[in-house]
Amino acid sequence: MVIKERVLEPRDKVVDVICDACGNSCKVYPYTDDAYVEFVYAELKLIGTYASEYDGEICLVHLCETCLGKMLHVLQIPREKVTFPGAVM
Repeated sequence: MVIKERVLEPRDKVVDVICDACGNSCKVYPYTDDAYVEFVYAELKLIGTYASEYDGEICLVHLCETCLGKMLHVLQIPREKVTFPGAVM
């Protein structure tokens, strides 16, 4: 669940991202002045396929890094490491 706060700017400001599995905040650097806040989370969009029980349904799920790791382990989803040009490792 993404929590937004209306600000004077023409767009919404994300003030927190809550994990839909465990309910914890996904903030990793919650500075007190709110000038810079960083979140680490995964956003999964699940779309029901034609003629399935969930046909036409869309579900958006936000998971913290811990819950994402648990889900990937339980489902045994294969992963690959992606590197970006110029990234410092």
